[in-house]
Amino acid sequence: MSSNAPEAPQEPIQALINDPPPPYPIQSSPGRTRRTRRNRRTTSEPLHSQVSSESTTHSHELDSTEASETTPLLMAHPNSSASTARPRRLSGRPRSASHGSVFSASSAAPSLAQTVVTLFQAEYDSDYGAEGDESTDAEHEDNNDDHRRDHNQVSHAVHSTQHPPLHNPFTSPTQDHDFHRKVRHGLFSKSFWRRYYHPLTRRPYYAAFFHLVVLNFPFALAAWVYLFVFTLTGTALLITLPIGALLCFLNALGARIFARGELYLQRTFHGTSSFYPFSDAASSNNPLPIFTRMRPPSAAEIESGYAAYGDLVPEESFYRNSYFMFTDPTTYQALFYFLVIKSVITLVLSLLILVVFIPMIVLGLITAGVTVPPAMRAIRRLGRWQAGVAVDGLVGVKSR
Repeated sequence: MSSNAPEAPQEPIQALINDPPPPYPIQSSPGRTRRTRRNRRTTSEPLHSQVSSESTTHSHELDSTEASETTPLLMAHPNSSASTARPRRLSGRPRSASHGSVFSASSAAPSLAQTVVTLFQAEYDSDYGAEGDESTDAEHEDNNDDHRRDHNQVSHAVHSTQHPPLHNPFTSPTQDHDFHRKVRHGLFSKSFWRRYYHPLTRRPYYAAFFHLVVLNFPFALAAWVYLFVFTLTGTALLITLPIGALLCFLNALGARIFARGELYLQRTFHGTSSFYPFSDAASSNNPLPIFTRMRPPSAAEIESGYAAYGDLVPEESFYRNSYFMFTDPTTYQALFYFLVIKSVITLVLSLLILVVFIPMIVLGLITAGVTVPPAMRAIRRLGRWQAGVAVDGLVGVKSR
C-alpha cells in the first residue's frame, strides 16, 4: 500500500539555490522549519563541492612542481603544504591601510619643527641680486665645481669603455667630488663662515629688522585705532544720515590711505617675493587709487584734443569717485586686514622679536656675534612672510 503511494515532486537543486531565504521559523509550523533545514542542507552541498574542487586543483598544481637540485632545503614538501594549507576566502572585503595611517606616514606638509628650522638656515637669498655682491666667490666655486663634475663624468664614461678600471670600483668621480665638497664647505672652512655671517653685511636684513622693530607696531596701532573708532561710530550713527555718512566716508578714505602706506612700507623694506609677488596694482607706477579714479576719455574729450584714444583721464565728479570708493572691494579688504589680520600678526611678531630675537642679538655681543646671523635671518624671513600676507589681503581683488 505504501509502495503504490505517489511520491511528492521534488524541486530541482538549482531552483532551491536561487530561492530567496525564508522568513524566521514559527513554532506552530513544523513543516516550514523542516523545509528550511532541507534548503540549507542542499545549498551547503554545492559550496562544499566548490571548495573541495578548488583545493584539489590547488594541490594538483603543487604536486606538479617536483623537488630538484635548486629547491631550498628548508622548503616543505608540496604535498604537505597542500594538505596543511589554510583554505582561501571565497568572499570578503580586502584589507587596506586606514586613511589616517596613510596620510600620517606619507604627508608632504612640513611639520612645525621643520618650519622653525627653515627660519635659521644659512643660505643665500637670490632675490636681492641687484645690489652687486650677491654672486660671491663661494657661488663661483660651486658653479665651477658643478661644471668640472659634469666634465669628469663624461671623461670617466669614455675612459671606462676603452680601459678597464684600475682604481676602486666601488667609488666614482661624483662621490669623490661630493666628499671633497663637503670637506671644503664643512664647519671649519672659510666658505661656511662667510655664508654664516652673510646677513651682517647685507642691507635687506637691517631693513627688515628696522621695519619690524621700529615702524611696524606704531603703524599697525594707529591704523587699528583709527579704523576701529570710525567703523564703530559710523555704523552706530548711521541712523543720523548726515553724520553717519560723513563718518563712514572718512572711515573708507582712511582705510585706503593706510592700505597705500602699508603697501609702500612692505615694498620698501621687504621687496618682492617669489611666493607672494607684488601685483602691478601695488607697484609705484600703478598704485591703488585712494579717491580719484582714472577713466577712459569720452568722445568729446578726444575730439577736443584733451586726451588721445586709449589714454586714461582722472574722474572729476565727486559723486562718482565717492560711489566707486564705497563699491570697491579693496576698501573693505583693507578694513578687514587692519582690524583683524594685521593686528594679530603684528602683536605676535612683536612679542616674538622682543622675547627671542632681541636677546639673541644682545647675546651676540658676548659670543662674538655667533647668535646674531640666525636672528637676522629669522627676522627677515618673517618680514617677507607678513609682507606677502599684506599683499594678499590688500590687493587680492583688483580695484574697479
